[in-house]
Amino acid sequence: FQEGARLMTLPACIAFQPAHPALGAKGLSMLGQPQASGLTRTSRRSFALPFIFPLVQSLFSLAADQQLEQGSRGCILGISEECRPMIDAVRRSGGHLLYRGYPVASCLRLEEPADLLEASTYGRDGLKYFQAMEHWFQLHPTLTSSVRPSCGHIGSADKQVAARWGGAHSCWPVGRFSYAWLRGSDVFYPLHLTEENESVDYRDFLDRNLVVDEGLDFALRNGKEIMFSSDHYWIFPSERDDEIRELLIASSSYN
Repeated sequence: FQEGARLMTLPACIAFQPAHPALGAKGLSMLGQPQASGLTRTSRRSFALPFIFPLVQSLFSLAADQQLEQGSRGCILGISEECRPMIDAVRRSGGHLLYRGYPVASCLRLEEPADLLEASTYGRDGLKYFQAMEHWFQLHPTLTSSVRPSCGHIGSADKQVAARWGGAHSCWPVGRFSYAWLRGSDVFYPLHLTEENESVDYRDFLDRNLVVDEGLDFALRNGKEIMFSSDHYWIFPSERDDEIRELLIASSSYN
């Protein structure tokens, strides 16, 4: 195996290269190897590949893991610096988190357009409901700068509910943000009204049940859906909930 061992000392790109049809004895001598038959070259590649290919795979996997870990650390740092109001609310709730669903596990700072006033989100009946809610906010001048369907996103403090939309990610609005939740329902839509209340209009329902910019820790602790308005927010995969709780919530450095 002496010649095979000498081949393994060459750069990986050479070890993987097929023999060039125009490469003769002179070309081979430039590589410091004697001219060899096709059978010998094949056997050398057969010897080298089982060792080199797993090594290359391991290096790529290690690099990907390191990149993901660096991204996670950057995400946690960003959350700790930009999301103090949400961190405080999560701490007061006893560590309950707000979630949204996304198709791919990611650590990202997002800016997404609101979609609650689109029929494709909750259907035509859902659109009518959120249009009625938008009008409700317009009837309350003191809430002009508050969250509303036209600028809001919905997350859930129930991980399983958020997972219906994709992989659950904890959600961290940046800075001070406005939010709302319902007393009479854990979700915004669809509403599960009793038979005698089916004829109640949305305005009356919202007058009695919509809570704006109060009780965020209560809503988190009780698994409510929460509509929030924020220019940006961070998401972090729920598989690492314990890690983010430890680093952001329980750590004495954030007390």
